[in-house]
Amino acid sequence: MKVVINNYGIHTWFVVAFEEEFTSNIHNILYTDAGKINAAMATQWLIDNYSVTDIINIGTAGGNPNKVEKDKIYQIGKVVDRDWKTPSIIYPEIKLETQWMYNKVCYTGDSFVTDWDNDFDLVDMESYAIAKVCTDPENGIPFSCYKYISDTGSDEEWNESLAKCNQAFNEMFKGDMYD
Repeated sequence: MKVVINNYGIHTWFVVAFEEEFTSNIHNILYTDAGKINAAMATQWLIDNYSVTDIINIGTAGGNPNKVEKDKIYQIGKVVDRDWKTPSIIYPEIKLETQWMYNKVCYTGDSFVTDWDNDFDLVDMESYAIAKVCTDPENGIPFSCYKYISDTGSDEEWNESLAKCNQAFNEMFKGDMYD
């Protein structure tokens, strides 16, 4: 976990797994490292230790080649925990308020998806956990999520897309100061 404070007057935080996905000299950023446990623990720590009014989760995601385009950013309208598939509980989900007309569903799990014989739009390893912490009644932090489609399940594709992801999010949030 790493905290980067660039503006003490702003209480909106960007929560990102890896520094290679997004760097900024104007936004406050929490880097969580990969996975749901790291993301949940770091997000709760952030909320407990800073005056947080909003959290924006951004970063890379694997994309179903039949549903999304590589190297494009999508706003997430629903996050789903894809690790919880049991007969009584089928994929818990959290709906998000969105501004974009066309938004996608992000399925979060602690494994890579390489077989797209499913209904997933895109997959990541953190967004559901961050949303769960933010929307907990004890916290009540507004949460939004944007994902850059970096790959279709290939480590090599993902590594090659990190710089493009950082550039795309810097362009998207350039000059935006949230309060």
